[in-house]
Amino acid sequence: MSVSDTVKFYVSADLPLSSPASAPVLSAPLPQPQPASATVVRPALVNGIRIFVECPSWCVDDHVGANQRHLADVDHSGPTVDLSLTDVDGVSQLLGWVRLCTEPGSSRPELRRPHLLVEDGSGLTAFVPLAGADALADGLVAAAERVRAMARAAG
Repeated sequence: MSVSDTVKFYVSADLPLSSPASAPVLSAPLPQPQPASATVVRPALVNGIRIFVECPSWCVDDHVGANQRHLADVDHSGPTVDLSLTDVDGVSQLLGWVRLCTEPGSSRPELRRPHLLVEDGSGLTAFVPLAGADALADGLVAAAERVRAMARAAG
């Protein structure tokens, strides 16, 4: 699988969208813009030893609870933005999520910088550079407009 700057969510034409409550929803607290150098020192456990790590101000990870085996495995993640819907049985379904991430111990330089991590829960993971965030958001908005158009066309 190749990593692309654009992630597309495809929605089946037979997806029931009879009410606003069943429409796909994007929700999460929006991170507040911070200077690139804004960091916070937080505790972490690494192989059972308490240390302190410098986290980006947007990091919400519990580095103590994670208790990574190696310092290189201490990553940073922001809150998730979930794409979910309610199906015909009234069951909430999570289609995927996006979160801000940085992996300081990665062998890949582009993952050591802040990037968006896009996942669908079934193994699809895409790393989107921050420069691609607008294209990702534009793609999601365009998909949402196509879903609305399908529902209007069906009556």
